[in-house]
Amino acid sequence: MVKKAAVIALDPRASAFYGKQVQELFGEYVKVNSYSVREGTISNMERADLYLMSTDAFDNREDVPQYIPIEAQISEIHVTYLWETIRLLRTIPAGTRALFVNLTEKMVREATSGLNQLGVNHIEFIPFYPGGGAGGGH
Repeated sequence: MVKKAAVIALDPRASAFYGKQVQELFGEYVKVNSYSVREGTISNMERADLYLMSTDAFDNREDVPQYIPIEAQISEIHVTYLWETIRLLRTIPAGTRALFVNLTEKMVREATSGLNQLGVNHIEFIPFYPGGGAGGGH
């Protein structure tokens, strides 16, 4: 029996990217639909067996029950990095300043925090996101 998965993210590109990964992972055993909070497609979301939600999808977690049934199976999507990427980043000289570009300030913070937890602490990441400018608008 084919299961239905709903992938929910703030941005439609992120949702499509995550949805493609889920589809590739489970193949013919799942039908994946991707939804975006920013684009408003979440308002037309079909019921699913599993809801996969990015950590940045909603500004306020209290908004979730408006879209996802209370009894639903929900899994949070967390961004991770390939070890190959971490090894490459570790070859960058200490003290290097680099723009870290993402879609929102929260996404930049989460991504750079994840890198720090994996030992990439020698690069000075400068947050950059739409509306924030380099340095988050500071």
